[in-house]
Amino acid sequence: MSLVNGFDATQEETSESYDALPAGSYTAIIRAGEERSTKAGDGEYLSLEFEVVGPTHAGRKVWTNLNLKNPNPKAVAIARKDLAAICLAVGVPRPQHHADLYDKPLQIKVAQREYQGEMKNEIKGFKAAPVANFARTSSAAPPQHQAPQQSAFSDEDPPWGR
Repeated sequence: MSLVNGFDATQEETSESYDALPAGSYTAIIRAGEERSTKAGDGEYLSLEFEVVGPTHAGRKVWTNLNLKNPNPKAVAIARKDLAAICLAVGVPRPQHHADLYDKPLQIKVAQREYQGEMKNEIKGFKAAPVANFARTSSAAPPQHQAPQQSAFSDEDPPWGR
């Protein structure tokens, strides 16, 4: 089928709003992650993509960056706490790679903040997802709950290594 003849996108209504999600708690799963270098080249962070699966706004995406190597020790401490909360929320206390965290439901607390005149989302917290809120239409399975253990992270590399 050829779209060259007869299709004019300016005459069609588009779908998908990219407005920021309303602040609140959502059940989500991590769909993707990538280790990246900071713009300054003096650190590394883990960028995680979360997909909302319920109770509302299913299919919407939210991202967070965890500064696991950074000259600012406070940024690293915050990232390590967030990563620990994510790991425990999805039932993987000792991941070998960030992909170990994918497709497992967790609860995320989403806030809004203004950035360059636009409202943006920011994830402010992570905890285990209530099983009742998890959308069974997703390919993910509910997390295996395990007793909290001591931190699985060292002061060196992230738990999945290089």
